[in-house]
Amino acid sequence: MKKTSNRLHSLFAALAALILAAALAVPAFAVEGGFADLYYRMNDSAEVLTEDEDNELEASLEELSVRQSFDVVIATIESLESVDYDSMEAYADDLYDFCQFGYGSDMDGVLLLVSAGDRKWHISTCGYGSPPLRMPASSTLASR
Repeated sequence: MKKTSNRLHSLFAALAALILAAALAVPAFAVEGGFADLYYRMNDSAEVLTEDEDNELEASLEELSVRQSFDVVIATIESLESVDYDSMEAYADDLYDFCQFGYGSDMDGVLLLVSAGDRKWHISTCGYGSPPLRMPASSTLASR
């Protein structure tokens, strides 16, 4: 179990770094409206991170989002079944909308959803973040 937990931590850290790198490529610009800031940008429902890791990642996501005027959000879930959804894309999009993530009137931003139990991930984009990234929008995490 410990080995799997370490792999999830490593994989999650790599995915977080990837999404942060993609967000850094987005130019900063001001849009009236700003952020809703109703929910934390790091939501670890699957509890794959320690409290310190969660807090550190939340602070990084907050700083990056404000600096770039582009919301960068990460969420983990146990499984699609645990949230009563059949699709990673549908859950990620609904979570993004429900929490009112995004910057400005176009709700510019990106959300990385990781389903720990299903070993899958999905990237959902909105507004200025909508142009396709140079990677698949979702995938299954490979086991080593």
